[in-house]
Amino acid sequence: SRVRRQSRTRLARCRETCPLGCRFQLALRGITGSAEVVVEPLSFGIGDRKISSAMTISGALEQGRESFAHRAWANAYTCLAAADRDTPLQGEDLERLAYAAHLTGKDADSEAVLTRAHQAFLSRGAPEDAARCAFWLGFALLNSGDFARGGGWIARAERVLGERSECVVHGYLLMPAGV
Repeated sequence: SRVRRQSRTRLARCRETCPLGCRFQLALRGITGSAEVVVEPLSFGIGDRKISSAMTISGALEQGRESFAHRAWANAYTCLAAADRDTPLQGEDLERLAYAAHLTGKDADSEAVLTRAHQAFLSRGAPEDAARCAFWLGFALLNSGDFARGGGWIARAERVLGERSECVVHGYLLMPAGV
C-alpha cells in the first residue's frame, strides 16, 4: 500500500542519514471505520554498538552525547556513565546523564548526578543552569511525594536565581504552585 511504501522510504532515509545506524521499529495502526492508517515510531535503538573496553573515554562521551540527541536513553546512560567513571563529567554532560538515568528508571542515580550537575554549574558561575538542575530535582522529588526535600530544592533554585533578570527557570518555578 501507499502508506507502507512511505514508511519504508522514511526508514531507508533515516538509515542513510543517521550517524549511529539507527533502527526504527514502525507500527501501522488502522483506525476503525476509516481508511486512514497512521505510522508511528514505537522505539528507537542504537544498532549493535556497545561500549567495548577498547573504546576511548572521549569515544564513549561522544557516543553518549549522540545517543542523547537521538533520544536513545538507555545507550546514552550507558555511554555517559562509562565516561563519567573514568573522568568526571562537566555540568552539561552530567545533566544529560541525569536525564538519561531518569528516563530509564534509575531515579536514585538521576538524583545523585543532577545534584553533581547543580554543584558543577554553581562552581562555574552559571546560576541559571544550576537553578534549572535544582528545579528539576525538586520537581521530581515533589512528584514522588518527598515534599520536604522537593520544596528545599525549589527554594534553592529561587535563591540561586535571586534578583537575576527573567529567564526560563523563573517560568519553571511557577509550575509547582500551579499544580
